[in-house]
Amino acid sequence: MSKPELWHYKAAQHPLLYLRETRTLGLEYSQKKMLAHTGPLITGTFDTNDHDKDRRSYKTFNDFLEGAVDASFADDDGTARSTSGFVIWFCGMPVEFECKRQPLVTLSTMESEYVAASRCVLSVRFLHKFMDFVELDRAGPTKVHEDNAACIAITAKPVHRSRSKHIAVKYHNVREAVENGEVELVQVWTEHQVADLFTKSLTKKTFLRLRHTLMGTVPFNTMVALHLNTKAVNVVEKIQYVSNDAAWPSLVMPVDKPDHFLATILGLTVSSH
Repeated sequence: MSKPELWHYKAAQHPLLYLRETRTLGLEYSQKKMLAHTGPLITGTFDTNDHDKDRRSYKTFNDFLEGAVDASFADDDGTARSTSGFVIWFCGMPVEFECKRQPLVTLSTMESEYVAASRCVLSVRFLHKFMDFVELDRAGPTKVHEDNAACIAITAKPVHRSRSKHIAVKYHNVREAVENGEVELVQVWTEHQVADLFTKSLTKKTFLRLRHTLMGTVPFNTMVALHLNTKAVNVVEKIQYVSNDAAWPSLVMPVDKPDHFLATILGLTVSSH
């Protein structure tokens, strides 16, 4: 704000144009649609805390809460700090989300993801308390989508102490939440990480696909199934079969960025564009 330049003005036009073109979009918290996002109905009984020890029945839907968390790495040129972003859905609709610069400089992508997950866990715990207050029972730990395998590994089995011992103690609530069964970090592909919307620039096609899930229009599992199905069809159409006399491997799969290791594992050869 102290030294505005022309590129600042042009960048400011993008969100304004987006708001103008999407003024008809909104969040619709419909009971019918939200219940359609939940899993099967679970019934059972539990002991009350009263002295008479009555057994009362309860009904709860599986997967009331679900979340996604992601982080960039050192994307701020001035401070080398990363950006955290997460969203928590209640019955498929976003009820809490955040996009915020991290308060410290992280040394790796794993650490930045770990710090972001810590913020998400705090919000999940708050929503757990709220659900207890309104007497909504949870069927199990809240699943949080995470695309960083190292972050999940250190959270579940902290064997690489040298990589995490410098992380502040307050961020280890992620590990505690996993051990207590409050949260379960579930690894997803980066292409299916909805929280990418908060941390990086995306192509228009990817942005629209993830936005539908973020806003609760398309369930996460449906989005993944449709994307994988479309991608599989496109790959099959591009695969070129070579002659029967050719030596193994016998398939050619074109990719944008040749991955020779992946091609070797799959038994494919990589063709260049």
